[in-house]
Amino acid sequence: SFDLSAASTTTLILFAAVSAFAYFFLLLRGGRRRPNHNNKARNVFRSKEDLIQAIDEYVANPTASFHGHISLWDVLSITDFSFVFDASRNSRLEHFSEDLSKWDVSNATDLTSMFSGCTRFNGDVSTWDVSKARNVSRMFEGCSNFNGDVSCWNLSNATYLSFMFVFCKSFNGDVSSWDLSNARDLSGTFCKCESFNGNVSSW
Repeated sequence: SFDLSAASTTTLILFAAVSAFAYFFLLLRGGRRRPNHNNKARNVFRSKEDLIQAIDEYVANPTASFHGHISLWDVLSITDFSFVFDASRNSRLEHFSEDLSKWDVSNATDLTSMFSGCTRFNGDVSTWDVSKARNVSRMFEGCSNFNGDVSCWNLSNATYLSFMFVFCKSFNGDVSSWDLSNARDLSGTFCKCESFNGNVSSW
């Protein structure tokens, strides 16, 4: 006669073995834990920490980025962009030159040293809404290739612009119409800007 007890035991053993194999297979493929994004929102960022991690992963291997191409990332929720591309914390960023023209930074309040040390960066930031920014100190420090159009930037809420373009030897942008009525510190804004000869008489 057929032994139901033995069959049940065999089934349980096989189920346990398959489950254990699947578990260890997932462990082997898991790698570092990703930020909590669903498949439809892999390019949406809610915190500066997640953004920095994604940037570092992107510059290490752009084609393998979990979040897709950096030009399409949604950073609307981020208010603090300080040091996110700072080459002093990741040397790969020195050569960063990707297109960020579509980034919506309209909620940004702190842009301190955002691109500091990005010697190759010359991205189009002409349409960026920086009207909420209060600190843009050293934002483009050492961006020796940068000569982007920032003529339409609204910096009326900015208080700190010290060394904003320091060592930007290619920069000669039109900043004559900037409203800096709330600025407290403009020290060294164009320090070592060898090409700059803009009109700032109205500041």
